[in-house]
Amino acid sequence: MHRYDPNLPPDPEAWLALDEATRISLAQSFHASHGEYGGSLLTHAAMHAAVETQLAGSDPAEATQPLHRLTGAGLSRHDAVHAIASVFADFIFPILKAPHAPPEFDAAGYCRALADLTVSAWLGIGKR
Repeated sequence: MHRYDPNLPPDPEAWLALDEATRISLAQSFHASHGEYGGSLLTHAAMHAAVETQLAGSDPAEATQPLHRLTGAGLSRHDAVHAIASVFADFIFPILKAPHAPPEFDAAGYCRALADLTVSAWLGIGKR
């Protein structure tokens, strides 16, 4: 696998065969060439890589449900990945920011939040 386009699902086996640095690098290349990444290209790409890895490995299995629900409601696949990443960020950033003894990742809470994720919630129209 030599390129990544978030609007097209990567082949799960090919994606999972890559190491994490390569996954992030592919996401960085896409976003650098399209100028769509907000404040930090590395953070943006790492979030893409994390979500794509969850989707490719169905781990958690609940990650694929919001992707289908959000794209079925009209979001592009790329925007659906962003929406899932926004939920993942809510759970992973407190762990990354903890100076000492970071909290455990709340997998059950993450799965519940994914189940509640809607287009309206992601766009800030409703409550996530």
